[in-house]
Amino acid sequence: MRAQTEVHDFEADVRLLQAVEQKISKLDNFFHRISEVKVILKSENLGFTRERVAEVKIHISNGIIFSKKRGSSFGGALSKAIIVITPELFQYILSALWISIQVVVTGSHLVRMKLL
Repeated sequence: MRAQTEVHDFEADVRLLQAVEQKISKLDNFFHRISEVKVILKSENLGFTRERVAEVKIHISNGIIFSKKRGSSFGGALSKAIIVITPELFQYILSALWISIQVVVTGSHLVRMKLL
């Protein structure tokens, strides 16, 4: 899995980049078919406050899963984005598993399961 971090509109320190790498490396434990993870960190000025924005794009074998979240800190925004992406990634894993089960069990009686 390749991990790529882009920073827009500010200078990132080493601790922030290490925290991003640590959170992204946990995604590889879920699914080995993740080919690339791209994280974009931005700082947007919304009048009186500055919002921190984290965009996470996961490239998997059949497509892309994307999430964009805002927060008061980059760590919080990144955590929110990963929390949103995780169920989608699990749903993809289960659908891939379901397809492989159907292929293996063709010809015999198969009980249909409903995936959420």
